[in-house]
Amino acid sequence: MPGKQQRRPDDRPDEILDAATRVFAHMGFTAARMDDVAAQAGLSKGALYLYFKSKDALLDAVVTRYSDTVAAQLMDTLVQRARTDPVAAIEFLLEQGIAVATDPETTLVPRLVMSEAPRSPEIAALYRTKLLDTFEEAMAFVLNEGVRQGVFRQVRAASLMRALMGPILSHVLLTHVFTIPGSAALSPQVYLEDLKSILLDGLHLGEAA
Repeated sequence: MPGKQQRRPDDRPDEILDAATRVFAHMGFTAARMDDVAAQAGLSKGALYLYFKSKDALLDAVVTRYSDTVAAQLMDTLVQRARTDPVAAIEFLLEQGIAVATDPETTLVPRLVMSEAPRSPEIAALYRTKLLDTFEEAMAFVLNEGVRQGVFRQVRAASLMRALMGPILSHVLLTHVFTIPGSAALSPQVYLEDLKSILLDGLHLGEAA
């Protein structure tokens, strides 16, 4: 089994950020220590400080990496799909959003941001700038394509973003935070089909009554 000295140096920042994400999410940012992150990453505390000078720097890097990755995937995929089928683009967004919201691992960073935002407005602003603003830009493109192609009516992109984000965030909260032991959970697939019906039927350009 490779020892620490055989680990590729280029891999270490990502390994550290993976470890920090798990530690912050499960212990809480305030309670977590750099020692905990170092232990999770399999490094000495001194080695950890060679890469990240503080716990706040680690949190910043965790949020930046997540936001940049999701934003790039989101923008590219939605733009490509919207050019051929704006309805399919929004369906894809809802499918991916509910899939992510259902998985406890992939929601670690968003839940961490929500818990830390009141303490750290800088982290909230970072997440907003890198991810949410990109999301709104993507929604504007999809909406404009739908209007141009004659399948959507004109609505505000900012309102559409909130209409799509709200159900996904509520699914995160009701699945991972406000769960009631023993209660029957709403199936993600059933929820997704309901969302498509509610949101897309309201967005479609239909005949006047």
